Amino acid sequence: RVRFDTSNGGGKGGAIYHADGSGFIRIISHDHGVGTGGGASNNADGLIIGGSCGGCFIINSTSYHNARKGLRVQTGLSDLADGSPVNTLISGNLVYNNGVLDNEGGDGIGFDSVYLGGSVIGNVAFNNSDDGIDIVGGSGCVATPYNTHNVIVEDNIAFNNDPNDTLLGDGNGIKVSTKGGGNHTLRYNIVFSNDRAGYDQAICSNEPGNTFINNIAYNNTRQGGINLDAPSATYEGAANVFNNILANNDNDLKTGG
Repeated sequence: RVRFDTSNGGGKGGAIYHADGSGFIRIISHDHGVGTGGGASNNADGLIIGGSCGGCFIINSTSYHNARKGLRVQTGLSDLADGSPVNTLISGNLVYNNGVLDNEGGDGIGFDSVYLGGSVIGNVAFNNSDDGIDIVGGSGCVATPYNTHNVIVEDNIAFNNDPNDTLLGDGNGIKVSTKGGGNHTLRYNIVFSNDRAGYDQAICSNEPGNTFINNIAYNNTRQGGINLDAPSATYEGAANVFNNILANNDNDLKTGG
């Protein structure tokens, strides 16, 4: 077993991988983009998968104190080949204290417009300036071939995200269908003490609903345990919610429009 430590206090971006069927195991990535004057403009994420990458993975790695995301999976990164990752596995990773210079983009784990699924399993995400895990579907509810669908989000722990209550970062434990995408399954996750919501669904009206089953959420503020209150989430089938334990949240289950 090999462990790599990659850091870059003033550089652009983190470790990047986009070869079919391969990926990172036991990587430590930290301080990417710190000191460059801005997170988003410098692509300063800790670990990145992008391009036409089938079956790539990041397993048992650690990513912390990066200017933007701790771990990023995305279509169409400028420094990678065009295309989208497919069936990516993100498992057993520890991501924390990310978003040092970019509160709004400082997720622990971020899927951005990733075509046809993947699995986010058994990760721990805390103290990130935006969301612990954010499954972004597209851009502004516009249907594209790369809108994210069919992601399994399972057995993760997300807590204390947006710890400074900046209001610039969202502070959700796990967020899905941001700006598009859907048909995700969230199960056996535990989220607590997040600044906004434990689970948040920002779904668009033209997308299939998501399923929340056998999850736990407690002590989450502002939007509560499970937030289904996106204005476009009022159609039948926008969400399927079964057998979740919700306790001591500002609102345990928030619906509406």
